[in-house]
Amino acid sequence: MIDSQNVTGAIPVVRAWFLTHPHNDHVNFLEHFKNFGFDKYLHFEKIIRKFPPKDWVPQNNWEDPNYPQKIENILQSMKGTEITTAKRGDVFDFGETKFEILLTADEAPDDAKDLNYFSMLIKQSVGEKTILWTGDMSDSLSKKALLLYGDKLKCDILQVPHHGTPNCGTMEFFKTADANLHIWNIAKNTFLNPDYMFAYGKFPTPTEIYNMPVQKIFCGEGLKEIKL
Repeated sequence: MIDSQNVTGAIPVVRAWFLTHPHNDHVNFLEHFKNFGFDKYLHFEKIIRKFPPKDWVPQNNWEDPNYPQKIENILQSMKGTEITTAKRGDVFDFGETKFEILLTADEAPDDAKDLNYFSMLIKQSVGEKTILWTGDMSDSLSKKALLLYGDKLKCDILQVPHHGTPNCGTMEFFKTADANLHIWNIAKNTFLNPDYMFAYGKFPTPTEIYNMPVQKIFCGEGLKEIKL
């Protein structure tokens, strides 16, 4: 979240950035932050993360097992930025906006196969509205969330985990969250493309989630005003 009052008097300040997990499509901005000179135009006051154990090696052969440590090294080199390790139950309060950490890498299920199984789950409260930010949460992680929180997962807005892929949470999780609005981190046309990996109709759970009677926002496809 960005502070409208710039403490430096020159550049905007991001009060907090939550890193759900160290996959490059979620954190690679950090790789370019200094290389491209973005640190001259933007300052992070606090970055909150909890990465998997250093000795845990992802099983998927397309992943770089050294990438989480690479990102951690970048974080530690960021002067003037508070790097915070999250734990379940932590609450970060920013005036009218509050973030509660529901899951961290410490709650990863026993069948963890890649970094998505270590994704943080965050509940944001803004006034009377609540939002669940799920990162790339897996089916197994959604089951763990249900065991820990049950009906407390009810929210107004839900970010559909892992771009709506087949391993994006169970239907029980979505029905328990019972959100009025789903945010899809993918283009609608891509999800509906029968030749693409997210293809509508090929996978039962994503298709059922897509067909739930809720409002939808597909990121990158012309945002529209949504009134809840």
